[in-house]
Formats: sequence, C-alpha cells, structure tokens
Amino acid sequence: MTRVPSRALGIVLAAVLALGPAPASAGLLDYLISQHYGTIGFSVSQLGLFTVDGRFLRFAGRLAVNEQHPTETRIDVTIAAGSASMASPDAVAMLLSPAYFDAARYPEIHFVSSSITQTGSKQFVIHGILTIRGIAHPQSLEATLVREQDPPAGPVIADFKVTGSLERSLYGMTANENFVGNKVDLAIFIRLSLDPSAHGS
Repeated sequence: MTRVPSRALGIVLAAVLALGPAPASAGLLDYLISQHYGTIGFSVSQLGLFTVDGRFLRFAGRLAVNEQHPTETRIDVTIAAGSASMASPDAVAMLLSPAYFDAARYPEIHFVSSSITQTGSKQFVIHGILTIRGIAHPQSLEATLVREQDPPAGPVIADFKVTGSLERSLYGMTANENFVGNKVDLAIFIRLSLDPSAHGS
C-alpha cells in the first residue's frame, strides 16, 4: 500500500466535508467517507431560548487525494435530505416539508469542494459550494484531524471533526422566522478510509 504523508492525508480528510462521490483518476488515491462511523449533525435555536439538534442518517462521498499536490484534493459528498432525524416526529415532518428541505422535490443536498487551506498542523479550511433545495451558495467549513492510523495491514484511516454554520434563509427556508433561528450550526464527524480498489493498495 502506498503510504500517504500525514500532511496530505490531513488535507484529504478536511476535504471530506464536501458532499457527493468524486471519481478517482490517475495519480490520485481514492478515499471513502464512511457513513457507519461518521455523523452529520445540525442545531438551531428556538425562540432564542434553547437549541434543538438533528442529524442526517444517510450520506456518502469520496475524497480523491493527490500525494504530490495535496491542495488539489477533490471532495464531493451527497446527503439524503429525507434522512433528516430529530427527537420530535413533528419537527422532522416540518423539515421535510416544502417550507424547508422540500425533500420530495429536492432529495439530495450537495457539498463540492473548490479549495482547501491549511491553517495549522492538523487544521484546515474547506471552501466549496453547498446546494440545498436547488439553491447553491459558497460555504466554508473548518476541519480538524483528530486521529490518523496507518496500520501494517488494512486501510489507512483518518477521523475529522468539522464545524461550520449557514443561514437557512439563503436557501429559501424562511418559514417560522419568529420561532426558529436563521443561523444553523453544523457539527460533523467524518471517517476516511482508503478504498481497497484504489491503485497503490
């Protein structure tokens, strides 16, 4: 297996925050984003008094890393809008309705990276485009490499913590503005593992 330098792998994982599958190409190592070990969570204030949390249960993505030029790492992730989960069934129904995600018409949420900036030994900023309800806006995410494992046998694994925030009104979700806050905070945990089918393994 080709050993990926820590710095390159770190940038790769940071890129993971994008949404949607990205094909591997010559000279790139292909990483899978594991849904089984990761979470994509969100939180929003209600009445300015307390915060409610939710998460998406289904998402998938790939990260294509260039060992020689890690900043050229490509990330693409897809989230199933209809997999939104919250403690209250009524809250879920509201989220999936036309006033919010409109999941029947727009079943997927996408994040596609455009560039990655390294801000520390294990810190990165991922810049890209987030598309919700068919509306696309620039989105930046802060990623921190919290664990990296390169075992003698088995795939290279890296865990990332990613945070960010967005304004729901930018995506046409303006309902209940006196009840639900406009700012939505994102809390994401992502695990990357080298695709066994990728060259170099």
